[in-house]
Amino acid sequence: MGPPMDRVRHQPSELVLAQMPRRPVRSDGVATYGRLVETVDAIFAREDSQTVSLKEVADAANVPVASVYHFFPVPEAALAALVERYTETAAIEIMSNLDPAEGSNWQGIVNEIFARGRVFNEKYPAARKIRLCPHSSESARYLLLESNWVLAEQIASEFDRLFELPSHLDIVDDLVTAIVLTDAL
Repeated sequence: MGPPMDRVRHQPSELVLAQMPRRPVRSDGVATYGRLVETVDAIFAREDSQTVSLKEVADAANVPVASVYHFFPVPEAALAALVERYTETAAIEIMSNLDPAEGSNWQGIVNEIFARGRVFNEKYPAARKIRLCPHSSESARYLLLESNWVLAEQIASEFDRLFELPSHLDIVDDLVTAIVLTDAL
């Protein structure tokens, strides 16, 4: 048997860090960044490519190319921004307001989470494409793997809230494994 999965988690490499988007600080930058991520979303959802052209993003968002490069120094950073956006959105739409009445046991809650995940993937084609298609982007892959941990920790927290779990039980590793296997199917 291998090491516990929590030992597999690692810090991002230099390459991953170089492919991350720059976060806006000022309010006008926040608005521009939001518009750029919306544009990347629309382009990525309709294109067959697994990358986006930053010039195409600038043209579609009607902003100077320099503004796009300010936030997304490389095309992979645009996809990383999209992964971050959908990780946050999924956390809200999939995990919010879970009610034990929806399932009288943990299996019912898991079924509800899977059902919400299916609805989420149908609602957001770009999110489905990002999650289920292979990527050349190290940053997108890193963020997707990290999002599995975030989701597993949220599910474990919900289980702890809704059910009496043994104090010694650490289910996060098992949940990450289940998420990865489910994505692979």
